[in-house]
Amino acid sequence: MANFELDEVEVRELRLGTIKAFYGTGEELTAKGSCGGLGDGKRCFSTSSYCSHITAMLDISVISDVVVIDHGPVGCSAGIINWNVNYQGIAKLAGFKARRIKVVSTNLLEADTVYGAEEKLKRAIRTAKARHNPGAIFVLSTCVSSVIGEDIAAVVKELSVELNLPIGFVGCAGLRSKVWATGFDASKHAIINALPIKKPQAKRNVVNYIDFFAQTTPTVVKYLAALDLKPLYLCCYSKVADYATLAESVATTGVCKTLSSYLGAYLEETFGVPYLKNNFGIGGTESFKSWFLDIAKVIGQEDKALAFYHQDLEDYEPTFRELKRRLKGVRAVVTLGPGFAFDIVSLLEELGLEVIHANAHHFDPVIDGVKGDVTTRFDHPVSTSISDMQHYETFKVLQKLKPDILVARVHAGQNYALPLGIPCVSLTGFESFGLEGIATTGNLILENLANVNLVKKLAAKTTLGFSRSFLESNVESFVIKEAV
Repeated sequence: MANFELDEVEVRELRLGTIKAFYGTGEELTAKGSCGGLGDGKRCFSTSSYCSHITAMLDISVISDVVVIDHGPVGCSAGIINWNVNYQGIAKLAGFKARRIKVVSTNLLEADTVYGAEEKLKRAIRTAKARHNPGAIFVLSTCVSSVIGEDIAAVVKELSVELNLPIGFVGCAGLRSKVWATGFDASKHAIINALPIKKPQAKRNVVNYIDFFAQTTPTVVKYLAALDLKPLYLCCYSKVADYATLAESVATTGVCKTLSSYLGAYLEETFGVPYLKNNFGIGGTESFKSWFLDIAKVIGQEDKALAFYHQDLEDYEPTFRELKRRLKGVRAVVTLGPGFAFDIVSLLEELGLEVIHANAHHFDPVIDGVKGDVTTRFDHPVSTSISDMQHYETFKVLQKLKPDILVARVHAGQNYALPLGIPCVSLTGFESFGLEGIATTGNLILENLANVNLVKKLAAKTTLGFSRSFLESNVESFVIKEAV
């Protein structure tokens, strides 16, 4: 159980036993995780990764009426430019009003690291209040502000009283955790402490749905409407006032457990709002059916939900049969975040593909809000690895296995497949959600397999910049297994 009263969230490595380096099988991963025998491997070097600071910023900045103060060098905020473009474009597609994300950098300079910058932070907060009149302000720590000992929590408490405004401290300095998903927890931890959730007087026909951009909106709305329910999206497109009402919802779910577990666990432990953590609807027909029935069980509408699901399934069954026929025997490698990777393996196998390797960017043996030894299960004999975007390892896996296709996400693994002549499909989660998502995923794979002309030409004209010793090495040699 997490300690929700701390100024800064407990990192995933300590709270959940998260690991970032593993090679073996899915069965071995689950077996060792369930008995506490899964030690995190160590890498002799690291070429790239992601930062828990930026994931916290991305997650909390999409609340519609907040301003984010990034207390650090201006470069720490640079990633928000691309996120802002994506956010505005996807908002329109999802049927929401597009707006500009508001992030203010305190632009820490060398002199600030010597003399301190708390007054600079106070000016930034006051300016943000005067300029934007937000519903709340969230102040993010960075590696620099943490190393020089800035007391952000004290500044936040002082200015919150002075401005009569909810101001939250997001303790998300990248050096605190090597697991970027800790940033999602940090943003939710700050929300819990800055935006008090009221004890419910009555329940509303609402389901809390925790998502990145709400691209699953058409299917979520359609299926919840069949149960006379509506989604409340978090954090994307939400407003500060929405958070006071979260305990009035009948349940909490989301696009994946990595993003949703911290807030979902808090609502369940504190207010008794069920966190539906077993299925997220992206792992094929059974996964989606279970997601829908889990919601229906909360309100006693299982029979109604099952009838609606099967009626919808009838329309898709001919498409699924055709996809299975055309995709049978296609060999795939999967490299995705942990909230997607193992579910997508099930989806691909249901479509007839042969998954020959599954890679997740980290692995949590236990997730928030669940009592017991292990809740993350992947009882599958397939070759499995855990790596936090170490794409030189992705390259080695692809070089060895030579799959027909790589199924990846947005973390640049595709760049290492194309020089090998391997086509790629990029999934962001919504493409595989629900029955429509299953069909979309299958068709995306067929489209990419049908036209490999560009991929083959790139491979023929690309000179790999790796040494002979690296090309001849074993990928597992880069990871030192740690004894438990």
